[in-house]
Amino acid sequence: MAIVALLLFVTGQAKAQREVELTKRYLIDNATTQQVRPAEVDGLIVSSAYRSPTTGWYHIYFNQGYESLEVYNRLLNVVIKNEQVVSVTHNLIANPNLLKSVGLLKSHISAAEALQRAFADVRLNGIVAAQLKETATTKLPDGTTTKALYALPTLANGPVEARLYWVPTNVTENGKSR
Repeated sequence: MAIVALLLFVTGQAKAQREVELTKRYLIDNATTQQVRPAEVDGLIVSSAYRSPTTGWYHIYFNQGYESLEVYNRLLNVVIKNEQVVSVTHNLIANPNLLKSVGLLKSHISAAEALQRAFADVRLNGIVAAQLKETATTKLPDGTTTKALYALPTLANGPVEARLYWVPTNVTENGKSR
């Protein structure tokens, strides 16, 4: 029984990968119409993908990525019907290279400090750093932590996640903040 479940999971993952590649090819082939650049397509990070049981259409949701980090709240959604892309909507940043001129790759505070500030902002000041127990981290090759999971049983039943994002600001084409 476990082998059947694993086989179904692997088959579903292979299907999703095929649909993701179809989407990326479509976006590159239709870059002008879809107002995307190849670098933006390469940076896309799959957030979820599924086939609708009622319509049979495939829905794929991407987050924009830049230098291995997600760009906060920049999304691309695709609908595939009969192995054809039929709908694309997005709010991607047209030139993610501008992020470097206005954003910082390195965090000025640790993930634990970011959580402490978030707790204080919602008046959970009783949560102290000693209660946070780091259980897992994801890091870039240079050592920058991009995601940290914490156990905090007094506040949450499951892991508490802190992530590093690019946060875009309003910028002009020459990279100046508006």
